[in-house]
Amino acid sequence: MPILEWRQICDGTVHCTDGQDEFNCHLLELNQCEYDEFQCRNGMCVPKEFLFDAVFDCMDLSDEQELPETYARFDLCRIETKLECDERVCRKDQFSCGNGLCIPWLTLILGEYGCENYRDVAHRCETIDSLASNPKVYVGICQQTTMELETLTNTSDCITSLRHMLMAQSQKSSNVTRQLALNNMINTCAELIQYPSTTSILSPVLGMFYNRTRFEMFYASKQNFHQQMLRKPHVYCLSGSMVCNNMLMKLSNEYCMNDDEFKNLTRFSFLPISHLFCQMAIEQAPMMNHTFVHSNELVIRDHARSYRCRKTNDSISLRRLNDGYVDCLYGDDERNNQYNQIQPYRYRCETVLSPHQYISYQQVGNGIKNCLDGSDEISMTVRWSLMRCDTDETYSCWVFQANGIDEDRISTVQLPYHRHCDTIWDTMNGQDEKNCSQWICAQNAYRCNRTGQCVRQTYFCDGVFDCDDGEDELNCTWTSKRWTFEQICNRTNEHFCITQEYLEDPISRRPCISYIKAGDSHMDCLGGRDERNVFSCSDYRMLGDRFLCDNQTKCLNYTMICDGVDHCLDRTDELVCRWNRSWCPAGYFACKDGTRCISSRCGVSGTCTDRSQFFWCPISTSKNSSYREDKY
Repeated sequence: MPILEWRQICDGTVHCTDGQDEFNCHLLELNQCEYDEFQCRNGMCVPKEFLFDAVFDCMDLSDEQELPETYARFDLCRIETKLECDERVCRKDQFSCGNGLCIPWLTLILGEYGCENYRDVAHRCETIDSLASNPKVYVGICQQTTMELETLTNTSDCITSLRHMLMAQSQKSSNVTRQLALNNMINTCAELIQYPSTTSILSPVLGMFYNRTRFEMFYASKQNFHQQMLRKPHVYCLSGSMVCNNMLMKLSNEYCMNDDEFKNLTRFSFLPISHLFCQMAIEQAPMMNHTFVHSNELVIRDHARSYRCRKTNDSISLRRLNDGYVDCLYGDDERNNQYNQIQPYRYRCETVLSPHQYISYQQVGNGIKNCLDGSDEISMTVRWSLMRCDTDETYSCWVFQANGIDEDRISTVQLPYHRHCDTIWDTMNGQDEKNCSQWICAQNAYRCNRTGQCVRQTYFCDGVFDCDDGEDELNCTWTSKRWTFEQICNRTNEHFCITQEYLEDPISRRPCISYIKAGDSHMDCLGGRDERNVFSCSDYRMLGDRFLCDNQTKCLNYTMICDGVDHCLDRTDELVCRWNRSWCPAGYFACKDGTRCISSRCGVSGTCTDRSQFFWCPISTSKNSSYREDKY
């Protein structure tokens, strides 16, 4: 019988075979708060005057805006013991480290670890490469949940031999250990070896197995004996019995997954193992479907206040519908038009239709695009990250405190005056940067001559357009991260630009345009390079370093340009590289001077003699960076 932490009780996931950890949890799920109270996501109630006051009162933090800065206080839980650390409850899509810290549940599936105390890898530390290769971390939970490793002999049993195989280091001195362990495994182990032997690590019905033949095949070559196979299990199987909605269900046929199939479980929003088990158990016992479905205690006790999830038959309170958090395994609780009544403190995503999408106020401006159209981050009227309820009695807190039904304040929010005409798009499609010709700039700002926008003096010659016409990038010193060919343009009044006319006649035409043709809402350059600060993509954000094609209906990431693959129907993403590149394979960039084929542009790993690899490259090439992000 596993020993559970109190946070694992009524967390929506069955940890005990008999389901005792989720018994009577419907009482909390269907709990109704008083009129003057706010209901936390975990079902508990707090007075409404505590809502959006920059102080956490709900144990799951659901009474406050999800701001990284306010959540950062829990980082101290790693080294300090505080009441707020002891009381914190993680969300359904998170795993509790037991000390007040929460990590994404995906780490449990991906074979990683996220808790510094290793609570997420308890009982299976030996299966994690980064831990097993460093015995110094075998303290605390890893030490408590790992059996003492017996000395390896030629009579050692299967599990002992397997553990020595997993713990052997990548050294030649380990060759003898691996050979002896392998011989023992061949003689004593079945084809599938369950390890860890306990089935209560992630779920009471999930077993992890190693395939003996895979060890034999890998170490068939003597050269591999000084190498370490990946330590993660090879097969994961659902089997046994478990209580599903107050009925003991048994899986008559076990269901097994290989590593890739197991990793595919990350497509779900939360740990799905117990839910999938129950779903398969119902399917394998079709005669029980009717009885099983209607045995659900939530459905019996209050059908009017509960919703039954598709396929899994899990029941959730109606207050969870259309709240921006996935509570049904297949996500049918969100964008659900079965119930038209909208709960308090809901934000309606602006352009998402058929059906509409709603999220909770807590998610607005949290830096994550929860709305499909991103309007919870940048709407038609405001950039929501400017509305930060991080100090009590601020305007932002006052806005969120109105529930949107009795009083609607959130729909009246407008962009602050000083955020207009500053070259930063704070609204969808950059409407706040239009019609700036009469704008008056602050004394310490520069006013763009043609557009009237205001930019900081420090923005000049930083390699990025700030004025819509790129006026701030004229007369700048040449940098090494530019294609040498771009020097053909006059730096005082021209921008480098591959036009259709240049492609048709590269002898008499120059790949340059006057800067006065940039930012005029007319596309002169292929890919819309001249309108990078004016045109928008389907996400309503500035075109930036993306490539615009197919009659301005499609935007490509800069990495997809000139890679030998036609991503645009009009083929302009490849035509823009007018030189003959047929000698390079698909997926490679052909240097303009014909010297090399490189697998990626814009970096220092693959270089061309003429530096043509810097064609159409952003200033920052880090994976999650965005155009002009340092100026927002």
